[in-house]
Amino acid sequence: MTTTGPAELRLNTDVVRAGMDAKGLTSLDQLADLIGLSRATVVRVMGGHLSPSPAFIAGLRIRLDIPFELALKAIEPARLKATA
Repeated sequence: MTTTGPAELRLNTDVVRAGMDAKGLTSLDQLADLIGLSRATVVRVMGGHLSPSPAFIAGLRIRLDIPFELALKAIEPARLKATA
């Protein structure tokens, strides 16, 4: 088997949603305002279309009190079967 690319970091959205609930946030707009990033960036990261930036991760850590190790998950790249 071969891999198609490097592993990626993705947001653990369940943990982020729980952190949002704990702070009374009901929308991604509110999350974006709280962590100081654009709504578009937050939507793309929460949707898994963009890896979280250091600023995004720091915002979660500082403003939602979410530890780094809980905020992220490593995603293994897709694997393809080697053809003989």
